[in-house]
Amino acid sequence: MLLEDGLLGLQNVIAWSNELQRHRSALSFLKSKDGISWQYLNKAPLLQPSHGWMSSYIHSGECRQNSIDKKWYLYFSAGNKGIWSKSKERIGLIIGQ
Repeated sequence: MLLEDGLLGLQNVIAWSNELQRHRSALSFLKSKDGISWQYLNKAPLLQPSHGWMSSYIHSGECRQNSIDKKWYLYFSAGNKGIWSKSKERIGLIIGQ
């Protein structure tokens, strides 16, 4: 996404969990002034597995700004089991200012 002072990127971070003995995934925001060098916007992921239908993994984020209300809409998919073929996957939405 192009912002006034640079770029904002959305990354699907996949990492191994020693505690769970499986991979976990989350969504993180990155920022860049030139599009070449990127840094994480926050230390912790923006959205990570927590409970219920999004207890195992989160991925496939898409973020858009609504031209009418100027709010940001982040759509993502998430699942509740480590094995995607056995997971119930759903679409989530976060609306930001």
